[in-house]
Amino acid sequence: MVVIVVLSLFAIAGPVACVFGLVLTRVLSAERKQMRELADSGVETQAELVSLVPTSTPGSVNTLYEFRTGDGERATHSRYEIAGPGFVLGDPYPLVHHPSDTKLVVMGTMANVRKELRSRARTVRRMRIFSLCSFLAGALAFTGIQFLP
Repeated sequence: MVVIVVLSLFAIAGPVACVFGLVLTRVLSAERKQMRELADSGVETQAELVSLVPTSTPGSVNTLYEFRTGDGERATHSRYEIAGPGFVLGDPYPLVHHPSDTKLVVMGTMANVRKELRSRARTVRRMRIFSLCSFLAGALAFTGIQFLP
């Protein structure tokens, strides 16, 4: 009886987890593609911290950075960060942005972008393995239910 219950749970949960993993893989692959574009054609510039606004959560702030695009236009980027003594209004901070899409921004240098790209590629790979394993668990559980007396 216990074996049937466990196999039934795996037979139900396996395909559900597989579909969840496949959906997440698609989303993460799109993010990885954006990061790849940024790593290939990103422009490293200096962004100036122009605003620090405290939030309702103690110890956190909304920061607003301003930077110049390749056209010479000014663009902004806001982030939610943990407050610390390292934030000084007017100080420059490294920033990488896409030449044509100023919404695609990473705070840091190109080395940070490449590191983030590797991290996202690793996450996508792990989600694919998770999907495959959950599919196999469901298939094996379903097969086990079929062969029970």
